[in-house]
Parts: sequence; structure tokens; C-alpha cells
Amino acid sequence: MFWDAYTHSMPHAEWFGEFTMWLFLFLALRYGITIERIPNPERRRGANIRRQGGEIQIDFLW
Repeated sequence: MFWDAYTHSMPHAEWFGEFTMWLFLFLALRYGITIERIPNPERRRGANIRRQGGEIQIDFLW
């Protein structure tokens, strides 16, 4: 599993990685997820997550 590199020094952390992956997959299939980058001239970093029309929209300021 791709979480092995992160969990070798953290016992009992592998279940959390698998749970997170299944949760993200469920949300993506159930609600639909749009991920987009916003032009960021001020170099302000962050993320904006909102519901729009029954869809989860994630905007990254990068």
C-alpha cells in the first residue's frame, strides 16, 4: 500500500490512511468534487471549500 512509507514509524496509522482514502472516494462519487486552481497574484496561499449546486468545490490559492 502506498501508505507504507508514512506508517513505518507510526504504529496503527495505516487504518487512518485507508479510511481517509475510502471517505474521499465516497464523497467524490456521492457529491462530485471539482478541484481548481485560482490565479493568485498576491501569492496568498490557502484553500476554499464550498458546496455549490450539490457539488463540493475545492479552490486552491497557490
